[in-house]
Amino acid sequence: PSAVLTGGATLCPGNSTTLQIEITGTPPFDLVLNADGQPFLLITTNDTLITVDVQPTNTTVYSLGSLNSGGCA
Repeated sequence: PSAVLTGGATLCPGNSTTLQIEITGTPPFDLVLNADGQPFLLITTNDTLITVDVQPTNTTVYSLGSLNSGGCA
């Protein structure tokens, strides 16, 4: 499987933005979203397009961690 993370912005404190993750492969998917290199959110889904609303309190870099599809990495 593969995934692409898009979205994000430079935000003022208290504001939010939406991240979008597009996944290819065979569901179900287990995906880890990292914040500043640390696991932030575990997502288990059958969807190939996911949106995540985030509201960081300081500068945060989001990235994709592990991705498993149908029991395969």
